[in-house]
Amino acid sequence: MFYNLDIDALVESLDSHRYTGTFRARLPVPIKVGAGKEVADAVLEVVAGQPAHCHIMSASGAFVVQGQEAYLLMKGQGSLQWTFAPFPSSVQLQQQQALSRVFRSTDVPRRLQSRPDQRAWDRSLRHVFNLIDGEKDALALAKILNKSPLELERLLKELVAIHVISWDQHR
Repeated sequence: MFYNLDIDALVESLDSHRYTGTFRARLPVPIKVGAGKEVADAVLEVVAGQPAHCHIMSASGAFVVQGQEAYLLMKGQGSLQWTFAPFPSSVQLQQQQALSRVFRSTDVPRRLQSRPDQRAWDRSLRHVFNLIDGEKDALALAKILNKSPLELERLLKELVAIHVISWDQHR
């Protein structure tokens, strides 16, 4: 089955259908990969109707961009012809477990440093850190930042690893 939609319309329609799997669409124009240009696919992974990860993959199988950068690139393509493939059940279970780890209301990240040097951080890390106030839980942060659960989890773990926040995940 094909879905002719732009990325925003596709994401808006997900919740009502509760899809779990991968949407894939061929980009209409080859994109720059290394020194040349290649045909590429837009890929959006979805768990229980929620976007979990997106990336652009070249025909040779290389990740070109992922996360917010990929989403913005997809957004600039207009309507694409998407196909859907459900995840195998073991992958679906793994993805659902990751979602439940991230979105527990008791998991409130807290700053360990009030004013760390953020110049070397990418924009996503700065956005997450600057919203952490010791009151917003992971769900609130994800909604404000329009991030998937897995992307938010990755960013929070990165901030924990550089010792600027604590995030006690209750499992």
